[in-house]
Amino acid sequence: MRLKLNNVVSPASNLVIAVYGFVGLLLIFHPGWRDFLSLVVLDYLALLVALVIEGRVFVRMYPSASYYFPSFIVEDIAGYPREKLRTILADLYLFPRRRAVHVWVSSVPKVIPAALMMLFVWPHTSYLFQTAKIILFEVIFITAFSVLSYFEIHGQLSRAIRVLYEKTDHRDVFMEVTASESGGSLVRGEALAHALIVLFGVGLLCVQLLDVGPGKELDLPFIAGLVGIMVLGFFLQARIYFLGRNLLFSGLSDFVETMRGVDLNKEQPLLALHTSSELNAMERAFNLMSIRLRESQAELTEWIQYESDQSRF
Repeated sequence: MRLKLNNVVSPASNLVIAVYGFVGLLLIFHPGWRDFLSLVVLDYLALLVALVIEGRVFVRMYPSASYYFPSFIVEDIAGYPREKLRTILADLYLFPRRRAVHVWVSSVPKVIPAALMMLFVWPHTSYLFQTAKIILFEVIFITAFSVLSYFEIHGQLSRAIRVLYEKTDHRDVFMEVTASESGGSLVRGEALAHALIVLFGVGLLCVQLLDVGPGKELDLPFIAGLVGIMVLGFFLQARIYFLGRNLLFSGLSDFVETMRGVDLNKEQPLLALHTSSELNAMERAFNLMSIRLRESQAELTEWIQYESDQSRF
């Protein structure tokens, strides 16, 4: 199994981001088609350059990530010695949070060329208001993309770790990864994303209302544009909410399926720990309970055997 960790955002999430970016630009900045297409080309070129650079920067910041980034090949890592696997596994559980933060920071230089074009080439009534709108628009864009990446990484990486758990001979290593080494909270990440999008979205609406110059009255098209901005914000939040719920419920579903497979007369099936802190803690508790139950059964069997041997004499 091979997982490309430098490009895990699903087509559906990319579509949501693209709709927000393209439609948002038209509703907020009202560019001409030539200006709009020039910006799209410029932004695409900046994206190509960023894709080449940011991955190398990430590996330089986290050297141990070179074992699994940009390509996570499960079969290769499954064959590593125990201590090396322990180090890589601890890194993998931290990867979603690290990668999301890195995506956010590395996206800032990427949007600078487009922001400069919007400020100095596109027509506007005020440099102050135009700068404020650009900053708020781009912050919402970068934040939404980073959060979607965060959730997508959690889902895909947890599935890959489950396969790694099945293939490795060192399953006990999974229990050695502490809860503090998990990849972050889904609930807190989602709540922070919603709060930031609402905060900056309201700020963007306020700036848009203040930037009503001559010949730009509050007519029906302008009001429709404001409503469109709010709809786009809800669109982003709906996608984030869906991914968060999907991750939590899929993790709970795996947990329930494992519970159904419990047989007191057989070895208990342990769970490969999820990268999110909520599911990680629940699965860890189940694993510990299974281990203790197994030990209790072994002790009880040993005691019964001992008593049986003693009764013969």
